[in-house]
Amino acid sequence: MVHYENLIPGKKYTVSGTLVDQAGGVPIRDADGKEITAEKEFTAKKAEGDVTVVFEFDGSLLAGKVTVVFEELFFEKKSIAVHADLNDAPQTVKFPEIRTQAVDPKTGVNLTLAADEASVVDTISYRHLIPQKQYHLEGILMDQTTGEPALDADGKKIQAEMDFVPEKAKGEVELTFHFQGKGLENHTFVVFEELSMKKSWFSEVKIAEHRDIEDEAQTIHIPGIHTMAMDDETMTQLSMADEEIHLTDTAVYTNLLPGYKYTMEGILMDKETGEPVKDDNGESVRAKQTFTPKKAKGEVEMTFSLSGGLLAGKTVVFFETLEYEGEPVAKHQDLNASDQTIYFPLIRTTATDKADGGKESEIKDTVTITDRIEYHNLIPGMEYRIAGTVMDKAAKEPLISKDGPVIAEHVFTAKEAEGSVEVGFTFPGEGMEEKELVVFEKLFLNESGKEAAVHEDLEDQGQTVKLVRKPKTPVPSNAVNTGDKNGRKMCIYLILFIASGACAVQRRKRRRGRYSKKQIHCRQKMNLKVQ
Repeated sequence: MVHYENLIPGKKYTVSGTLVDQAGGVPIRDADGKEITAEKEFTAKKAEGDVTVVFEFDGSLLAGKVTVVFEELFFEKKSIAVHADLNDAPQTVKFPEIRTQAVDPKTGVNLTLAADEASVVDTISYRHLIPQKQYHLEGILMDQTTGEPALDADGKKIQAEMDFVPEKAKGEVELTFHFQGKGLENHTFVVFEELSMKKSWFSEVKIAEHRDIEDEAQTIHIPGIHTMAMDDETMTQLSMADEEIHLTDTAVYTNLLPGYKYTMEGILMDKETGEPVKDDNGESVRAKQTFTPKKAKGEVEMTFSLSGGLLAGKTVVFFETLEYEGEPVAKHQDLNASDQTIYFPLIRTTATDKADGGKESEIKDTVTITDRIEYHNLIPGMEYRIAGTVMDKAAKEPLISKDGPVIAEHVFTAKEAEGSVEVGFTFPGEGMEEKELVVFEKLFLNESGKEAAVHEDLEDQGQTVKLVRKPKTPVPSNAVNTGDKNGRKMCIYLILFIASGACAVQRRKRRRGRYSKKQIHCRQKMNLKVQ
């Protein structure tokens, strides 16, 4: 608004204005690099009056500036009055400015954990506000990758707002964002803020905003970690349960702040129970690595060493936590994550005689023992080799036949994690004595030849077969030995006895033929013998 005096009524005049930077005393330029000017042509109705000059420009670069309007009055293109006072308050226009610094309230920096309940505190610094006026502040988190509003785990926009009344033109306020952060790993959010001045309870006008998708101070990083577990000996995810186990978990991290010091901590978990794995000494298995990354993305290795003879048949999973200043900023804790998993195979065997499936094998020219191996916790699709040795239990040494040690092996590809295979041991029994045999078995990765499981227990009855010599069928004591001379004599006497008896019967029949039936009857009554 320009106030004029002493003009000639009815004459045409032109007012020209320029915005000048109070700090430098030079014309201010807009976003296109042009000086900000305006003019108004009017006809004076009276010698004294007011005229409005409107400046329209892109002021996105003027936040925080203090400008002064310089005016000049022209009549017939000649300058007749000038008002150019850098210290004139009525001519001064202040452009409010807000700057923000977003941090996680726990870490104190712009790193936050993808937790169920995540929080971000944005500290807004303002200047050039009018004290005791009411202002309204609104904020929203933006996805830096897409440029669209960020969505939380529930698919909702992440927003916050507040009202405040500044006591001074310069100060700061805090705006807190609460959201469901689970599943938001590897995301980068930027806080956008908008400041409005309330004109009434239902009306307000926007006076400042901060919307810079590349502003690191407004940015919140949500790190992510992904791990790959491996046994140092087999170089696979299969590990042998023995007294000396070394496992390496390679953790790949993303979205960190370079130059900060972090700690990666890991622990082995039992997949079946969800509890920490205990080694042979009853201790949980942990590892820790401290590092300072040069880039936002990289990897760090952690080695877990333990005595794990009791882990056969177990499946363990690595849980990892990334910390900054003692506060977690990323976690990878998923019992079903296959890349984080180590499998400890288990084999059990049952040895039997091939002929009858029993636990005794007869000593004969050829002896065959069948060993049925049940395996557990293998990785399907991989090729394995079973190698077995028959042991002499009493000697505690491998059984030696005339052909050498009794050994056998079988190569197979596991279709499933659980299953069974059979291995046959055939050897000559000639010259062997009765004894107990125990079958020892080992499981190998066929490609590398690395041992993955073993079952060697001399006291295991399931692995045991008795080598026996079957007795001859006994001869009854009253049996006739046809090769004996006395026996031959007895046979002759028996034949003669039977023959003489037959002759006597025949003579009796002939004598009875000499009497009639009536004579026989009379002789019987007289108790006379009928001959």
